[in-house]
Amino acid sequence: MEKQESMTHMNRCIEEERRKAGMAGNVLESAPAWVPDAEAEECMRCHKTHFSTIQRRHHCRKCGYVVCNSCSSNKAIIQHQSAKPLRVCDVCYDVVTNPSTTSVTSSNTKSVALFSMPRQIGAIADSSDSDDGNDTNQ
Repeated sequence: MEKQESMTHMNRCIEEERRKAGMAGNVLESAPAWVPDAEAEECMRCHKTHFSTIQRRHHCRKCGYVVCNSCSSNKAIIQHQSAKPLRVCDVCYDVVTNPSTTSVTSSNTKSVALFSMPRQIGAIADSSDSDDGNDTNQ
């Protein structure tokens, strides 16, 4: 319970500082909280590919979904994350490359907003997952 109270206090402090800086109410784009590998037995986009040692998992750097190679064949520059192109799923690639799109909904998936919600404090993406497309199973 003490940890939860600390997290709540930290979130309030961050929101107060954002408000003071004139950023209250603005949605800032940040790195998404990744879906853990163990929670995805199949591609979260096509639902056809079942992951194994042959069919590898990849994380979309925009939405955090675990996707197959076929559903993440593109790279895009994601503002506020990296100056170099990062692996993204096909849905997020369409959002990033078509700025007039504010959200895209795919059947059996959640909406992918143009701006990802900031990740919760303490949720840290696994830094061992490289940006070169050679993700590893965890």
